[in-house]
Amino acid sequence: MHTLVLPILILIASEASPLHRSPRQQRHIRGGLPYQTKARGQNINTPKRHRELGWLSDLLNKLSKSGKTTTTTTTTAPTTPTTTTTPRPWLTVVNNNNIIPDTDEFGERTFGSYNAPSVNSLGLVVFRARSIGGGHEEEGGGDTGLDRRYLAQAGNGPSTGVFVRDMSEEGIAANSNIIRQAGRRTMVPQPNNLDTLFIEFPSFPRISKEKSYIATRGNHGPVWEYVLVQSRVRHLEEGDSSTTRVGNTGIYVNLNPLVADSNGDATTVFTASSKLGSVGFDSTFNVNFSEMYQVPGLTNSDGTELNGVVFDVFPGSPSTDDYGNVATKGNYQKGNVSQTGVFYRNVTQVQGSSIADLSVGLGTFHVIANSETRIPPPLSAKYTKSCERYTFGSTAPPSVADGNMVFLGLDNEEDPQCGGIYLANMKGMNYPTLTPLVDLETKVPGQNDALFTTLGEVLSFDGNAVSFWGSWNNDVKEVRLCCPTSGNKDLQDYCSHLGDYDPNTGTQEGDPNTITNQIIDECPPLDDGYSRYQVKTVPVHQGFFVHDGNSIKIIHTIVADAHNDLIYWNYSGKPPAMGPQEKRGKAFRHLDENEDSEASEPPRWRSSAFTALSSKDDIMFKQTEGGLTGIWHWDGKRITQIVVDGDPCSDLDNSPDAVSLIIDSISIERDSYRSSQLVIAAACSAVVTSEEEESDWGGIYLKTF
Repeated sequence: MHTLVLPILILIASEASPLHRSPRQQRHIRGGLPYQTKARGQNINTPKRHRELGWLSDLLNKLSKSGKTTTTTTTTAPTTPTTTTTPRPWLTVVNNNNIIPDTDEFGERTFGSYNAPSVNSLGLVVFRARSIGGGHEEEGGGDTGLDRRYLAQAGNGPSTGVFVRDMSEEGIAANSNIIRQAGRRTMVPQPNNLDTLFIEFPSFPRISKEKSYIATRGNHGPVWEYVLVQSRVRHLEEGDSSTTRVGNTGIYVNLNPLVADSNGDATTVFTASSKLGSVGFDSTFNVNFSEMYQVPGLTNSDGTELNGVVFDVFPGSPSTDDYGNVATKGNYQKGNVSQTGVFYRNVTQVQGSSIADLSVGLGTFHVIANSETRIPPPLSAKYTKSCERYTFGSTAPPSVADGNMVFLGLDNEEDPQCGGIYLANMKGMNYPTLTPLVDLETKVPGQNDALFTTLGEVLSFDGNAVSFWGSWNNDVKEVRLCCPTSGNKDLQDYCSHLGDYDPNTGTQEGDPNTITNQIIDECPPLDDGYSRYQVKTVPVHQGFFVHDGNSIKIIHTIVADAHNDLIYWNYSGKPPAMGPQEKRGKAFRHLDENEDSEASEPPRWRSSAFTALSSKDDIMFKQTEGGLTGIWHWDGKRITQIVVDGDPCSDLDNSPDAVSLIIDSISIERDSYRSSQLVIAAACSAVVTSEEEESDWGGIYLKTF
């Protein structure tokens, strides 16, 4: 099963790692998919430079035909060609001229790297971004004069965080400010009795459809120190007052993101989820943390309730709806067995509660489905597989809207036989009825009797309709994916086999799937003269579809080849022994036995396809067509090209810095298109003829259609 994610040029830390190659080089691949790495959140970094001009004449020919149309078919009406329309001008949400809000000690750094943004119907844009530059002292960051404990937590690294800007007509008229919701070196909300600071935000933030509720994931050091209880820790002797520290990642929410202090920082961010499920009752706040934060719905072998199980990690991006439901994928350990599931918690009760100062909300977590949930029978009455005995061995981060959740659940992620996309109501109960929308026994529209063989995890959902990617038949093509040579140093080294990574034996040499003893043109050699890459397969027959609440319709289908594809890749995960406070820029350090480590998913190449839904017949998607990558629009009948790499950067940005540049990379996510408002992240670069010339630009841009 391909877990879908996309390409970019440089990565924001944690879950990304792009290649240090010219963007144009990256698009000319021998025998397959564009191989540039893309982060799960599609981080857009302003690119390096174009060093090759052989492609220029082809590019100009393509640009001269920018009005060309793409045909598609639907179940309701035939597709007709259309030309590119002239929509309203793009508006700049943020670009490389804007100064990032940060503490005074870190100066006036400007934005330089962006994730795919999210937008709601009101035009509020939320995005993750960082500066270019900065680093630890050993990386040339220098001494800021700050307390060393402060630097030990968050480092003297790039300014990074989650931000919002009001792009409504009123916000634009008022020249609205960029408001930081949380950032490196800002305090983690309560519960936090250690004055812990945020370090990184490893996935893109999301926003509810109508209301301005935002949710993001944050990484940091442990937030809570407490005395161990003898009844829960067997080896403790009576009277032992040993303490432990827990809670190095969480989900954070703001229901009023435009409320800010005089420094431009949001004041109402609170904790929706934290790794405090084992803490139990805390007398300081008169709150039982286990009841709020433990994994719900678990039982012992005798059927009794199992309490105190802690979430290990919340992979992907949390989703939130207008009712204040915050949904997430969660991984955890039951006994010694790793399990997964999709969960939600309502956080609106925090307003006016008796523990408002704690700002953690009162709602408990509920489980929709987990590794012990049996997969529902296939939709087709003539299904060929018997799935009754299978449970969900794999779940993907869910999407929520209007009190409903959709998610992808499979028996096995790598080679799925059973599972599909399911709908469930969030009404305050565990294990609600799952309604299959599409599964691996569903016929693909317009493809005779072919069945879906792969389904993508990126689901864009408005409470009724959901758009998704799928493939059929067994034809595949091979692609070579180069190990990243920029971005997170630990991920680079793990993929490329630089250093030892096993914290116990020191013998593991890195990712076992990496080929380290060959030279290929696509991937630059390292100091030893050899390339580092992995070989993956991609379905040839693939497309985007929408379930409109009643039936499945085709948005766009392709036959993938070297220059046409819907899938993008990124190398992400947590290498062995990589702790939440690791120092970047060095090989892995071995964790001290007392340090709190995050049981995250191991590094691997993850694939993704990207679609964003405004309504059932108003959908954007990303594709590579004829070697050019960009965004296309489907209106229920026709497909229209909106923006592609190679277009003038000045089409997006009216800054003088954008003149004479061309768009180099573009990204969207599942919440990037709401009420016919599209918001994208884009990077621009110059076509240069010498090593001395270089020009970078980028930003986030919004247009109403």
